[in-house]
Amino acid sequence: MDRALTWRPYWDALPQWGRRGVLAGIGLLVILLVTVGGWYWWERQREAGQTAFDQAFVLYRQAMASGAPELSGQARQALEGVVKRYPRHSTAPLASYALGNLHYRARDYDKAVASFEQATRTGRGGLRGVSQLGLGYALEGRGETARAMAVYQDALGERNAKDPFYGEFLLALARTQVAMKRSADARETYQRFLRELPSAPQAEDVKIRLASLEEARTP
Repeated sequence: MDRALTWRPYWDALPQWGRRGVLAGIGLLVILLVTVGGWYWWERQREAGQTAFDQAFVLYRQAMASGAPELSGQARQALEGVVKRYPRHSTAPLASYALGNLHYRARDYDKAVASFEQATRTGRGGLRGVSQLGLGYALEGRGETARAMAVYQDALGERNAKDPFYGEFLLALARTQVAMKRSADARETYQRFLRELPSAPQAEDVKIRLASLEEARTP
């Protein structure tokens, strides 16, 4: 006898509201199972992503400290794996930034630009700041000084003198302005640095650079 049919009399005996209740209960159970299964999968992915990042970052620190090409290659491969397999993990922006540093050190400026751009798009706070600096440096390394200058200008538009990266962006901007032979703009940037960050450690060096620009302007 079909086992399913043994339940039919009980089902037929249920009032309409009882059938609806049973169906609703089954529906809720299915939703619960799907939710729990999704949560479990997501938690496993999060743990796997964290483990992969931790292992890759150990290699990264070792590579940056030693400069050994073999270690750098291993670190790049490991970090690329994190970025590709876990692009939505919370560590992915930092992995992109670290990858950019390794590419920059290897003078692979094209890949460095791509990694720093990714870190800039997805990073927040201080990570976004250092990623923007890295992007500018990589663009300069690639010979795209005008694009680098635009990156520094955009970054300064997001910050004020209280930001820890403010002075670095001003100096980077002035450097690109000098390279682009925009001496008047560079003087204005150095003056802005001295005006807004008078007690910064780089202030004396900035005064020397400003004086050099002033002398060059004197006929």
